[in-house]
Amino acid sequence: MMKNIQETAIEIDDLNLLRAIAILLVVLRHCFAPFMSSWPVSTFYEYNIYADITGKYISTISMPLFVFISGFLFSYLRNNLKKYPTYTILLSKKTARLLRPYFVLAPLYIVVFIDINTTFDFLKQFWMGAGHLWFLLMIFTIFMLFYPLESYFKKNPLKSFVAVVLLFCLYPGFSVLELYPISKAFQYLPFFFTGYFFHYNSIIISKLLKGKFWILFFLHSLLFIGSLFIPEFIQNGILKTLFRAFINLPLGLMSVSMLFLFFTIAKKRTTSNESPIIENINITSYYIYIIHQPLLLWLFQLKFLQALPPLYVILLVFPSVILSSLILGNVLLKFHWGRRLIGAS
Repeated sequence: MMKNIQETAIEIDDLNLLRAIAILLVVLRHCFAPFMSSWPVSTFYEYNIYADITGKYISTISMPLFVFISGFLFSYLRNNLKKYPTYTILLSKKTARLLRPYFVLAPLYIVVFIDINTTFDFLKQFWMGAGHLWFLLMIFTIFMLFYPLESYFKKNPLKSFVAVVLLFCLYPGFSVLELYPISKAFQYLPFFFTGYFFHYNSIIISKLLKGKFWILFFLHSLLFIGSLFIPEFIQNGILKTLFRAFINLPLGLMSVSMLFLFFTIAKKRTTSNESPIIENINITSYYIYIIHQPLLLWLFQLKFLQALPPLYVILLVFPSVILSSLILGNVLLKFHWGRRLIGAS
C-alpha cells in the first residue's frame, strides 16, 4: 500500500537549499562554456580541457537537479495541496508561468544574441528554444504530458518508469526530426518523474538509499570517467553520438539520488535557520535563470577577460553574474509587470 502522502522525509520548505544549489550550478556550468567550445563567444577563448571536463561534470548534475526539483514541487502541489484540479487550470497557470515569458523574451534574445538573416532563421530559433530559454518550452511540455498520465504513473510506478526511459531513448530521433520541445521533454522527463516519486514516496526512497551515498558517488565518478574515454573507442559516428546522449540518463539519476540522500542526511544534522541569502536566491531564482546568460554573453565579450586564464575568468564572472542577477531580480519583482511577466502575480 502507498504511504500517507502527508508523511514525507523532506518538507517543501526544506527544499530551499537544494533549489539554491541547483540554480547556482546552472550558472556555474555556463561560466565554463567559452572554454568548452560550446558558445559563440568561444571564438574569443582557447579551448581548455580542464574547464571542459569540469563543465561536463557539472552538467551531469545541474539540469537534472533543476528538473528533479520541478517534479518534486509538482508532486507536493498536487498531492499535498491539491493544486491544478483540472487540465485547463494547469494549462492556464503554466502558460502564464512559462509560455508568457518565453514569447516575450525569446524574440529579444534572438535579435540581440543570435545571428539571423531571414524570417525563417528567426522562426527556427524560436521553435528550437532561444538560448537558455529552451528550458521554459521543455518544462511546459513535460507538465502537459505528465498531468493526464499522473494517475496511471502513481498506480504503476515501475512500469511507468520503464515507459519514461523508453521515451528518453527516443529523444535523439525527435531532435533529428527537429521536434525540439518534444525531444527535450523526453530527454528530461525521467528526472521530473524521479523528482515526483522522490516526494511521493520520500520515506521509502530514503530508506532504500540510506548508507549508499559513497557507493553512488563512486559509481557516478566511474561512469563519468567512462563517458569521457569510451567514445574514443567507438568508430561509428552514430553510435558515438547515441552513447554520449544515453549515458546522461544514469549519470543524472545518480546525481539527483546522491544530492537527495546528502540533503536528507544534512537536514537531520542541522537545526539552523535558513540563511537570508539562500532565501533571497530562491525568491529570485526564476529571474536569475532568465538574466544570467545574457549577462554572461556580454561579459565574455570584454577584452580584458579574454586575456585572463580560465580560472581567473570563472572566479570573476560567477559571483559578478550571481550578484547582478540577484539585484536585478529583486528590482523587477517590485513591479507588478515584473511579477506578471513570470506568472508570479
